[in-house]
Parts: sequence; C-alpha cells; structure tokens
Amino acid sequence: MSKKRIIKIVLAVIMVIGAAFFLSYMIFYNPSYSYSEVYNKYYKNLKDIDLAKGLTTEQKLEDFEYLYNTLQKNYPFFEVGKRKTGFDWLSRKEEFEKRIRETKNNIEFYNEIKRMVTLLQVAHARLVSPELFEMFKKALDMPITDGKMKELDPFQNPIIIKDYEYWKQNIKETTYILPIAFSYIEGKYVAIPYNKNESLEGYGIPEGSILLKVNELTSDEYVKSLMDKTFLNYDFKRNKIVKYKLYVFADTLGDTIKLTFLSPKGEAIEKTLKPVELVINQSALDKMPLVKSILVKDKVAYLKIPAMKISQKDIEKDGKEIYSFFKEIKNYPYLIIDIRGNGGGNLAYWVENVVQPLIDHSVKLS
Repeated sequence: MSKKRIIKIVLAVIMVIGAAFFLSYMIFYNPSYSYSEVYNKYYKNLKDIDLAKGLTTEQKLEDFEYLYNTLQKNYPFFEVGKRKTGFDWLSRKEEFEKRIRETKNNIEFYNEIKRMVTLLQVAHARLVSPELFEMFKKALDMPITDGKMKELDPFQNPIIIKDYEYWKQNIKETTYILPIAFSYIEGKYVAIPYNKNESLEGYGIPEGSILLKVNELTSDEYVKSLMDKTFLNYDFKRNKIVKYKLYVFADTLGDTIKLTFLSPKGEAIEKTLKPVELVINQSALDKMPLVKSILVKDKVAYLKIPAMKISQKDIEKDGKEIYSFFKEIKNYPYLIIDIRGNGGGNLAYWVENVVQPLIDHSVKLS
C-alpha cells in the first residue's frame, strides 16, 4: 500500500496548511511550484482502492504513521502548542496508535484522525470533511483545461472525487449545541442569545449572566475539555485556554445539560437545557455586505470587510466595489480597514482587493 494513500482517504498530508484549498491555491496562484514537484509529492503514488470494503488495521496504522511522521518532520510549532495548552502532542503517539488500532470501521478511523488533528489546536489543521470539500470545489471554480495542470486539480481528480463521494455518503457531521452562547469578556463567559431573534429571558437567564459550570465542570475546565472537538483561543493576559465565542456541545438531541450561572444581581442560577442542531448558513456568510463610510469628510474613511470570501466570483464582485471606494477616497489621508470578526478565507481576496490597489511598488509574496 502506498504511503500517499492518506491523501485520498482524508487529504491529511496537506491539511496542516489548508488542505485542498492550499493545494489548489499554490498550484494555480504560485508558479514557483513546478508540475513535477507537486505531481511527485502528492499524485504519483495515488492508488485507487475500494473504501467500501473497509480499511484493514494494517492500512489504518500505515496511514497514521505517515501522517504522524509528516507532522513530526515538518510542523515547527509543537513546543509553542505545548506551552499554550499543556498538551504534548508528539508524546501521545502510543495513545493515538492504540485508538486507531481499536477502530472497528472507516467511520471510527475518520473520527480518530479528526480528533488527533484537532488536538494540534491549529486553526488550519483539520480534515477536509465532505462538506468542506464540496464548498471548496464550488468556490474555487477555476476550470483547468491544460492536460498536465488538470491532473493536479484535486477537484477534477477522479480518485479523489470518488473517495469523497464515499465519505459524503457515510460521514454525517451533525453538531448539537445548547440554544444559548457565551462571549468571553475579561476572563468571564457572558451569556448571549444563540439566535438574534431570541432572548435569554425565554430560558430564564438574566441578560449579562456569567457561566460558572457546565454540569460539574467549571467554565474553564469545560473549555479545556473541548481540545479534541474544536479550535480554542488563548488569553495571553491570563495565560489560559479560552473560547472567544463558546457553545456548549451535546452528543444527541435527547441530552440534557445543567448550567450554573451568576446573575448580574449576584445570585446563583441553575438551568437544565436541551440542545438544538447547529446550522451554519454559508451562503448567508458569503453574502455579508461590505460596509463603507466617510467618518470625517476629506479626512477619515472607513471600510469593514466581514469575510475574505473564497469564490473567485465573489472576490471579483467585491473587488469592483472596494476599488470604486478607494478611488472615491484616494486623497483622504486616513483609511480605517475593519476586519474584526473576519474569520479569514481566501488569501487572494486580500491580495487582489486590498493590497494591490493600495501599494505603489511591487511586493514579493512568499
């Protein structure tokens, strides 16, 4: 079995630096990556296997070894992660291997690899789920007709497409959360409505209440327990792991979870809540408009960019609007570009729509 099989199973070889998106971006935006370099590294030994038959323990362990060794040799921030989280990822190899060995099917294997990578606690280190693959495929709509280059497009590769069809049919990544959320403010988790159309009062929780416990875990203990489930943040002032916007997760819709709060009046409040299904409306996120404003006439202009949209069509559409605004304010001495709450996205959005129009000399991007 080829060591490169891990790519077609979960695209894990390149997930640390953006997965399929990184591969497409570097091939089609960065000419310094030669055809042979990319082909030999990622595609040469790509073999077609029947995932429906189920991977053997030997195959799972070989893929695990390749992933672990690739990260060990190439990822430079293990010590930084250990200082921040207290979790020594490299020292857990035996634990990871044992859990992989105990998986009974492909789905359990997928979930263990996902858990293992999430424990890195790096925002761009993730499996490319079937949903994410479809999102990238739709967004990175760059039809390649050149024969050689077409071979390197993961969204046109028949083996990768076939394997993701298998995962699409078998992986159902449904997330359940309690119907309230929490904002991390000055070391505390302050309750806010999950849905802007609802109020906390509907759940008997006063506005401004502070989360103390989730079941029997303190709020800080609960956040730390999420290390293998979601990407966390770090409060450098207080030297602890945090989550800027915290959700409380449940395994099933039938679960009940007890929350303990401190009300603004200083009263302890206990509430037992049932979860709802988390629904992310990606199309709504992609349609969030730019905000342009003149704060001080002839002096200060303001531009809010809510997201670095992924689709080339969206990049070009926003680019025209941004460039028109830049022309309008070209003589203003001050421009505020607000990216608060921007979760990132396509680097090309920032380069083409913001950097290029504002610089007056060539800049090398490396």
